[in-house]
Amino acid sequence: TKAGLPCYLCDPKKPSRPVAATDKTRIRASLLRVLITGGTSTCALHERGVFLIGGWVEGALDLAYCSAKGQTALHHCLFTDRPRFEYAGFLLLSLQDSLLPGIFAQGAQIKDDVSLRGITVTGTVVVNGAKIGGQLACEGACIEDSKDLEGRPQRALSAQGLETGQSVFFSGITATGIVDVNGAKIGGQFD
Repeated sequence: TKAGLPCYLCDPKKPSRPVAATDKTRIRASLLRVLITGGTSTCALHERGVFLIGGWVEGALDLAYCSAKGQTALHHCLFTDRPRFEYAGFLLLSLQDSLLPGIFAQGAQIKDDVSLRGITVTGTVVVNGAKIGGQLACEGACIEDSKDLEGRPQRALSAQGLETGQSVFFSGITATGIVDVNGAKIGGQFD
């Protein structure tokens, strides 16, 4: 928002994911993209960036090769399509407690932390070659139904060559499929 405050599309006292797309919860991915990348000349974004809670994100949030302005925090959101963050630049990325049909963030550059705490993903999370300056927090994440067209398990988490400047937290994570961290470089502890 222009004021730099969190935008609640749910009850601020009890944040939760939306169960349906309504006029109150729905936000087009294309509009969210404009906001995350800084707004427009007539409607600039606050330096703090975007902090959206409880949104039904409709359509594909495509930030491939873009640079986010300020933080990108999308908590308790439901994404109808897999977001594309490949080779995107973020100061901070948080998708805490959101529901997503996969995440494609190969080669993404995040200056500070990434929070995937409590997310539910019904596809593959791809962070191959991503560089995270801070920590990667995935506590309580659930990655399920990662299967190919013939029903065989595929990679739930593909993090080949991932680099973090600080620790990686995987405690309480559940994943159906392969977790691949070959060649990952962790700057702190791997929990």
